[in-house]
Amino acid sequence: MKKCALIFLLIFIFLTSIYSEKLDKIIDDIVIDFSLYYKEAHPDLVYRPNLGIMPFEESSELAKKHNIGETITAYFENKIAKSLYF
Repeated sequence: MKKCALIFLLIFIFLTSIYSEKLDKIIDDIVIDFSLYYKEAHPDLVYRPNLGIMPFEESSELAKKHNIGETITAYFENKIAKSLYF
């Protein structure tokens, strides 16, 4: 699970330079893949498990000024809440 989360984070960091439409599609695909991976790892699952999102932290003053960490955290929370598995 830690490996999957690390890959997820690295892909997200790498893709932040891509246009927002493409980024939105890629994040959707990542959430779907993560959900399917979780479902395959837990075949006896009969309910939607809870999943927490750790807040993203801003590493620069400009990011802090525009609350980028809060925006990204809320974005991921929204995407995962709309998924079929979490």
